[in-house]
Amino acid sequence: MKYTVKELAAKVDGQVIGDDKAVIEETRGLTQATAHSISFAVGEFLDHLAEVKTAGAVVVEKAVPEAAVT
Repeated sequence: MKYTVKELAAKVDGQVIGDDKAVIEETRGLTQATAHSISFAVGEFLDHLAEVKTAGAVVVEKAVPEAAVT
C-alpha cells in the first residue's frame, strides 16, 4: 500500500514537519531507509537520527529541534 506522509500522520494524530506529500511504500530501519520508506527513531534509537540520510519519513516520540529536515 502507498500512503502520503500526511495520511500516515493523520492516522496517528501526528504532526508533519517537512514534505507531507511524500509517498511512503514500506518500512525500513534508520540506516536502510529510502525516499519511499518510513522509519522509527524512538527510545535509544533517537540517538541515531543523524544517520538517516534518505528516509521519506521518520516517526519520533518527541520534538527534535536539531534534526535536519529536507
